[in-house]
Amino acid sequence: MYYVREDRADFDARETLGNSGWNWDTLFSNFRSENFTIPSRAQRRNGMTYIPRNHGESGPLKVGFPLHVDNGSFHNSAQETCASIGFPLNQDLNGGEVRGFGAFPQTLDRDANVRETSARTYYDSVGSRPNLQIIKGTVKRIVLSNLPSKKLLATGFEYTDVQGNLKSITARKEVILSAGTFASPLILEASGIGNSMYV
Repeated sequence: MYYVREDRADFDARETLGNSGWNWDTLFSNFRSENFTIPSRAQRRNGMTYIPRNHGESGPLKVGFPLHVDNGSFHNSAQETCASIGFPLNQDLNGGEVRGFGAFPQTLDRDANVRETSARTYYDSVGSRPNLQIIKGTVKRIVLSNLPSKKLLATGFEYTDVQGNLKSITARKEVILSAGTFASPLILEASGIGNSMYV
């Protein structure tokens, strides 16, 4: 549930590798799409720090520090220990610099004391739309077609349904892969993108 962005250098490296416009500065405004809950006075007293310019307060995803950090001395003791071995306080680990000691906010609705999920954030408000259909199954691979320019074009995907039958969907416009840190690389590799030893 930790809500932390990568280091600025990681984003800038993507542009260096040939992805024009995919750098920290151009993407930063999109990062601020969260609904950040400012730490309470008690949370700030116990080490929960942030820099306002690094956070948005009107986006759909609720982010904040959990209520259980309202009291206790662990954070301050850990901060002093880290500083003594050369890891200074980082006021906001979401500002493009993840080095140092600090507290990560989490994807949660602090005041309701519940975890914020992708479904609650993005699906619940649009789930009844007539142009949205939820298909239950497991994506196996993205279907790719060769273009005359020798580039690949994603034209759809294959999946197994809940009965285990292999099905395919053809895209009219685009294919968006958003399966998380672990599943996205597996799907890409099964589609022939990435390390061939895993295909």
